[in-house]
Parts: sequence; C-alpha cells; structure tokens
Amino acid sequence: MSTYEVILAQFQAAQRHHAQGDYSGALALYDAIILAKPDLEEAHANKGVVLRDMGRFEDSLASFNRAIEFNPDLAEVYSNKGFVLTELGELTEAMSNLDRAIKLKPDLPDAHNNRGVALRRLNRLAEALDSYDRAIALYPGYGDAWSNRGEVYAALQELDAATESFERALSLMPGDVDAVLNCALAFQKKWRFRDAAALLNRAARIDPAHKRLLFGMAYGALHHCDWSLQEVVRPRLLVECPAGKSIVAPLTLLGYLEDPDILHRSSVHYLKDLLNPAAFGVNRPKLIPHDKIRIAYLSSDFHEHATAYLIADLIERHDRSRFEVHGISFTLPDQSEMHKRLRLAFDQFHDVHSWRDADVADLVRRLEVDIAIDLKGFTSGERPGIFTGRPAPIQVNFLGFPGTMANGCWDYVIADATVLPREEQPFYSEKIVHLEHCYQPNDPQRHVAATPTRVSQALPETGFIFCCFNTHAKITRQIFDIWMRLLRSVPNSVLWLLDGSASETLRSEALARGVDYRRLVFAPAVNQTAHLARLSLSDLVLDTLPYNAHTTASDALWTGVPIVTCRGKSFAGRVAASLLTAIDLPELITKDLAAYEALALELALNRGKMASIKERLAVNKPNTPLFDADNFRRNIEGAYSIMMEKARRNETPTGFNVSL
Repeated sequence: MSTYEVILAQFQAAQRHHAQGDYSGALALYDAIILAKPDLEEAHANKGVVLRDMGRFEDSLASFNRAIEFNPDLAEVYSNKGFVLTELGELTEAMSNLDRAIKLKPDLPDAHNNRGVALRRLNRLAEALDSYDRAIALYPGYGDAWSNRGEVYAALQELDAATESFERALSLMPGDVDAVLNCALAFQKKWRFRDAAALLNRAARIDPAHKRLLFGMAYGALHHCDWSLQEVVRPRLLVECPAGKSIVAPLTLLGYLEDPDILHRSSVHYLKDLLNPAAFGVNRPKLIPHDKIRIAYLSSDFHEHATAYLIADLIERHDRSRFEVHGISFTLPDQSEMHKRLRLAFDQFHDVHSWRDADVADLVRRLEVDIAIDLKGFTSGERPGIFTGRPAPIQVNFLGFPGTMANGCWDYVIADATVLPREEQPFYSEKIVHLEHCYQPNDPQRHVAATPTRVSQALPETGFIFCCFNTHAKITRQIFDIWMRLLRSVPNSVLWLLDGSASETLRSEALARGVDYRRLVFAPAVNQTAHLARLSLSDLVLDTLPYNAHTTASDALWTGVPIVTCRGKSFAGRVAASLLTAIDLPELITKDLAAYEALALELALNRGKMASIKERLAVNKPNTPLFDADNFRRNIEGAYSIMMEKARRNETPTGFNVSL
C-alpha cells in the first residue's frame, strides 16, 4: 500500500473508533497519521474534536490551533474552537472564533448553534435565540439546536415555546437522555405529569445512572403529590445526593429531607455542577472607606412575588443617614405596582437582567458595595455565580432560600434562634447571625380590603374552614392524612387550598380516604390585595411539614387568622414557629404531628378557645415584634453594622447575636 492509502485507511479507522466512543483508539491513530504527515490539517482538526469529546479542552485547543496554522480558512475548526473556549469560560475569544467561522461559511449550522451557546452563557438570550433559529433554518433536523432553544425559552419562563422546542428535539433525538429529561421537566412545569412520567421511564432505560434523572423524579413527585413515588425517591436522595451521584436542586430536597448535614453536602455538589470552576473567586476584596455603608440587595424577585411583599417596606425604611441602598435586579422589567414601588425605594436601581454573572459582579465592584445580600439563594431565577465571583467584601445569604449556600463565598446567613439554632453551625458554610426576634421582615403597609362573601369564594355559607395556601409541593401524605381525619371529625368543615399542580390528585386522595372531594375547595390565583382580603374568611390555617408556610404564614397572621404548625428539623420547617414566637402565640407551635392534629381538632371544636386565640392575635399584632417594621429595620441594620466592624478590623467572619 502507498503512504496515501495507509493514511486513508488509518483516517477511516480513526473516525470509526471515534464514532464508537473509543477515544483512546481514535487518538492513537490520529497521532500516527500526524507523525507520518505533520502538515495534514484534517488530522489535527479531527484530533481536536476527539480531545474535546474527552474533556481535554486545553489539548483540544492546541490541536485546533495547529490545524489553523496549516489552513486559516477552516470554518469548522473555528466553530469547534469556539465551542471549547465557551466551555472554558473564555467567552469573548469564543465569540471571535465563532464569528470568524460564520464569516467563512455562513451556512454552517454548527457555528450558529455554538454561537447560541456562547451567547446564552453571556446571558444575551434574545441573540442566542436568533442564533439557534438560524441553525435550525439551515438544518431543520438539528436536534441539539432545538434543545438549546428550549433551554433559553425555559430561562425566559416562556413554557409553551420551551415545551414546543423540547418536543421537537425529542422527535429528532429520541435516544438522547438530556433531550428526554429536558422535555420531561417542561411537561412537569405545565402539569403534564403523566407525559413526564413516561419520559422519565424512557430516560431510566437509556441511562439509569444519569445524574439528573433522580431530580426529574423527585421534582415531579412533589408537584403532583405522587406520594408513592416520593417514598421510592426519598431513600435514594439520602444516599445519592450527598455523594454527588445525583444532582438535585436544593429547593426540591427541602421537600424530602431535614438532616442539615445531608442538605449541606448535597448543595456542595449542586453548586459545583451548576457553575464553571472559573466562576469561583478566591480573594475577598478590601473595604473601601465611605461615609455610609453601601449595601446592595440582589434578586430576580423585584416584582409581584412573595419576597418583594416581605422586603419592600424594609428597603423604603432603611436609615439613609447611615446606609446607601442599591437594588440589583435580574428581573425582566414589568409594569407591576410592586416593581414600580421597588424601583423608587432604592437609592439606585440597576436593571441587569440581560447581563452575565461576571458583568454583574463587576458592577458590584464598581459601585464599591460593602455588603452584597443574596435574596435568591437556590430558588427559581438563582444567580449564585455572581456571588462566587466574590465581588463584595461581605456577602450575605438572606430571606430567599431557607438553607445554606454551601460555599464560603457567602460570609453570613441571617436567621434567628428558632429557625436556625447555633448548634447547626457545622452544617452551614455561612456564619449564623441571629436577629433578636424573627429573621423575616414584614410590610405593615399591606392593605387588607373588605372581606368578600363566602359564596363569592365558592365556600359554604356555614361550617368551619380549614385553610392551607401553601404550594401543593409542600403537601405530604402524612399531612394530608391528618387533614382528612380533621374533616371527618369536624362536621360541615371544608379544606380551602390553592388551585395548583395537584388539584385532581388531591381530590382523588380525599375520596380514597372516605372524604367527599367537594369538601376540598380550590382557590384561584389572584393579586395580593384580593388574596389578603379573602384569607380572613378562614377559621384556621394548617401548616405543612417538612417545608412550612413562610410568606403564606405571615399573610394569615396579618389578616387575623391563626396557624397551627409543627416545629420541623430544618430551617424550612421552623419558619412558622419563628413567626408565632415573634407574635407571642407559642401555644400554636406543636412538637410532633400527633400534637399538631390534636390542637387543630381542639380549636375547630372548641369555639371559645378559638375565639380567645383570635382575640390574642388581634391584640398582639400591633404590640409584638413580628409586624414591628421599624424594630426589624434596627435589628438588621445592627447586623450589617457588626459585619462591617468585623471587616474593618480584618476579622474572619464569626457568628453573632443582634440585641437592641
């Protein structure tokens, strides 16, 4: 055989090895080809692709650069190089290479798709969609581009468009486990749980060890109230998440697990999986002297959202003689009254919804922020990459997520002695700060309109109304069993719930327990004012466990409705206990579910005792710390001041108590 024939045979064999997943075999053959013919650009280019698929990105770049040395007009190589640079976080250089690829070959679908990936990493979502659409126009059967397009629409909360894209990707790549899982999650968010379950079963057949499979199962089981599946999932979560075998969102884990050690270790793996290693900063910036302490609240919830309802008054109330207050918003701007109110409440409001994490971190540095406060944590719209970039000397986890961020880039977590006892410090990367009474701020400006009629809310004109307006994902089998026993024990009573993801499931479960499903009344979503107005129709709010009512609990107390809770074993399960302690109604806090059920039954049957509790609530509301907004403001400003004093003395952050 001639040298040409030998090289051709080796080349074809290398391509076969690569296609079969034998990367080492392919690599050895390309090295042999290059040894025989060092200037063969295709060998360097293909070797770079093999190295890319092996995750050896730096070596891959070297091969791509070698190919370009021999031929500077290889569009496919620039495209592949742009992809690798994106994976390495070198986004500016990645875009330069991808633009070069498109200039050389405008009809190259891969280049447009890879450009979309880089643009998404830059948080330039509209431009990313344009790139994916261009890739699809050039090649309608491009499954990866359809899937990537769906991910952008999902990030934009455009679920119909996301689902359409994921379904198209799935039709093109029925055996691609990531496409299957993406589509399953989109179905779950649209409450198409049976369709999602079928896809999860398919994913389990394709790749039973996939790191995201358990999350799909766990998330769907919570939101559909599929309690049988929850019992299957829970023991796996206990083992696989703290070991990093499965990656499950920490917010979902709070619906299953209470052990703070397991929750911490699981969150460590989640954060590392979520962010590129380059996103983790190491150096704490130095304080820059200012006349006032500069604080910045960062969130995607500066609109009609539970967090905004809690914090708006605090922002307005901050002492401007001592504090300069910035809002950094990754919310898509809207015309809601709450968004308008918050824009006016901050000294400066920065709209960064289209910025990438690194650019937001740079803004925090340019503003010379002393204390950056993360109001999101691990919740929908999370942006932890801003904080892992370490832009502020002091960084705080507050209000949005009831747990640890599991990384030392967050210095403090603001809590109170009820929700987060100091003995749990070993399971928190942040140092624990105890406010004097309750960690949760409240807004005394919330107006409660005239109470509507029962009939207008589809409630019976007479009878006891149990209520729980928590999301259905918080309702467990054990809690629901208690609720159904209460309905059977209290004549003419009903259970008032939010209409949500599992309404039909809950009706069926009621029937299975011998309760007429019509005794479950489902309330539609309404605006905050209407919600507060209708709440006072309730007689008693029933809490959930292991994840309590949070904002919904303070809403109930604000409208004069008592809540019975059971103190849990995690931050998320002790919030209602904190609220009741701060409003001086500790008798509504129970130590176990048997006591919870007994107390709820007693209050429902003993109208005198119920009237006494409501009277105490009415008296305590203006005279206890829970709704004393100025007292809360002084508490949290005291916390910020102590943090600053420690930083000025170059002290390592340590936990402390605030007392006025």
